[in-house]
Amino acid sequence: MSKNNLYWTIGPAIGATLYFLILGALPYAENVTDFALLIEQLVLCAALVGAILLANKSLHAGWRKRFGFSWLWLAGPLWLGILTPIGLAIPNISAHPGNALLWIGVSLFVGLNEETIFRGLMLNGLTKLKGPMLAAVLSSLAFGAMHSVNGLFGADPIFLVGQMVVAFGTGMVMCAVTLRAGSIWPAVFLHFSIDAVGLSALGGFQDAIQSSEAIAGMLIMGLLATAWGTAWIWQSSRKGRIIPVEVN
Repeated sequence: MSKNNLYWTIGPAIGATLYFLILGALPYAENVTDFALLIEQLVLCAALVGAILLANKSLHAGWRKRFGFSWLWLAGPLWLGILTPIGLAIPNISAHPGNALLWIGVSLFVGLNEETIFRGLMLNGLTKLKGPMLAAVLSSLAFGAMHSVNGLFGADPIFLVGQMVVAFGTGMVMCAVTLRAGSIWPAVFLHFSIDAVGLSALGGFQDAIQSSEAIAGMLIMGLLATAWGTAWIWQSSRKGRIIPVEVN
């Protein structure tokens, strides 16, 4: 792999982490509003998309238009993360439609940003270098570790542990979906859906990161997703069903 492609594989993840570390050091960080979070994600998205287009790295980022439908069932336990909280989300959306628009906006940009960085640039680049299984593990570890920055924004420490475990597990499933689809768009949709329903159910970012009572469910979900994602990546690799993505 060329030095340029190696930079695009790990550089955006490092840059995004530094960006949130800087934001986390600001005085308002522990009381960040959903609107401020939306602006932060929008700025990151503009910088990320602009850099990828200027460098002609859209294939490396996994922005491939064609993909099949195997991801619908490969997503497996992620559907639980979408469907289970709907009963709590609908009343909050009805009661706070303005906030709901913020939650949808935040979820959209978070999904696009994180899937482009971790399941697009990082997973595709590492797959070329290390193979799909190790690439999935490394990119998911990086994805989980990046969520530790939420501690700077006032996240409950118990919640933070659970979120990192869930992030690793869901990252493995997202990797399985992306490797079989040859595109990040199914993972972007799943990521957006999980975050939009979750934020709506918990009443926004600040309430969500204080929900330490959900730790047991988060750990179970994280372990289940890890096992599911690992199994499907192994099977897909063994049977030659991974769609190769060109690292341009």
